[in-house]
Amino acid sequence: MPRPPRKKKPPKESVEDSYIRRLYRSAGCTVVTYSQPRQTKQTPGIPDLQVFDHRTGTWWYHEVKRRSGPEWLKVSHGQTEAQLAFQQMCEEFGIEYLIGAREVALQKLREIGRIQ
Repeated sequence: MPRPPRKKKPPKESVEDSYIRRLYRSAGCTVVTYSQPRQTKQTPGIPDLQVFDHRTGTWWYHEVKRRSGPEWLKVSHGQTEAQLAFQQMCEEFGIEYLIGAREVALQKLREIGRIQ
């Protein structure tokens, strides 16, 4: 009797991060990466990416989260307290803070006219 097909697992957050960085760069943005796979001495809660669009003179933070769920459409939004506090501070100062997987990056690039 044949085995049932194995379920595909959603990409790890590091894979999602790499895809999103390439996506922003291919659209002409400059990306600063703060994501570290190890313990660092940087301030806790800083988002994974800071993205600059020189054409529009805008920038934003992007906290990468991996996709999950049966078809990977939902995003796992497990933020730490430090990440939530940083997001709140950004919102207080009017700094755009995105959170999510590649669909969030694609939506932002469409919004600023970098892709269709």
